[in-house]
Amino acid sequence: MESSRSCTINYCNRFSRALCHCCQQNLCIVHLNEHSDSLLTQLTPLADKINTLSEQFNSITSVEPAIPEELEQWRQQAHRLIDQFYERKKQEFVESVNISRTIQKKELNALRDQINELSREQDVTHEQINSIKNSLQTLEKLIKPPESQLFTLSPLVIDDNLLRARNKIPQTGDGFLLPPPYQILEETATPVAIAANDNNLMVTQNKNLRLFNRELTVEKEIMWAAQDDLQDII
Repeated sequence: MESSRSCTINYCNRFSRALCHCCQQNLCIVHLNEHSDSLLTQLTPLADKINTLSEQFNSITSVEPAIPEELEQWRQQAHRLIDQFYERKKQEFVESVNISRTIQKKELNALRDQINELSREQDVTHEQINSIKNSLQTLEKLIKPPESQLFTLSPLVIDDNLLRARNKIPQTGDGFLLPPPYQILEETATPVAIAANDNNLMVTQNKNLRLFNRELTVEKEIMWAAQDDLQDII
């Protein structure tokens, strides 16, 4: 019974006074204090490191960041694509206008020939006059169209995801740095996390409820029939 309460440090015969939550060891008051002091001494070099990084950060942020060359190249290429698109559409517009003018000129000449022919024959009907008037009205609208009818323009939409800045420091949603993984759970089936603390991880896998320790070894496992209900809660 006494051995179970003794300090876990080798060659220490003192009784344990507390369970250290950091290392999960029963320690006597002497080794508990030593363990606490050893942890506190590690704060000083960490504080010095933070101060050094802070000075480096302040010196960097005081200088305007240089635009990466690849970003400038991307901008120039994008402008070239827009210019090429503009030149292509301008040529299409010129060709379309020239074709329309050729057709309109032919129609005007045809109407002029029709009027000359009717004048020579001195014979014209009311229907022919109305037909010529309607054709002239249509041609008048086509020859001088409103500027709004010359183009059908849509705004240029640029997807913001076309260009993204790559952060070298991974961050969580709240801005805190993510620590490196302690262990990696490799499973063929996709696990569903239920709960976790500093020492254990509880997940459901293949309709089983499993409790893993820090080494990702299964400590306990039971059948879990209500898996779907737990997924709804998560």
